[in-house]
Amino acid sequence: MKIKVYADNKKIRLWIPNFLITSRLTTYFISKSIDDVQSRNKIKESLPKCYKIIKEYRRENGPLKLVEVKTSSGEIVEITI
Repeated sequence: MKIKVYADNKKIRLWIPNFLITSRLTTYFISKSIDDVQSRNKIKESLPKCYKIIKEYRRENGPLKLVEVKTSSGEIVEITI
């Protein structure tokens, strides 16, 4: 994942390895933050499927832009996987 922020003549770029986002540990922490047990189980089942779909999309089409914001003052925020 890449996070880019361009604001006030400053450039901030963060690279976060995709395995940190798609790991079982991340799924565990996300599911633990949900109080409802039924919702927690649905999250545990659906997140790995979502990760697999995103991975297949990236193989076929390249990077996936999740967020792209451009303000009128020229500030830019981009998040891509």
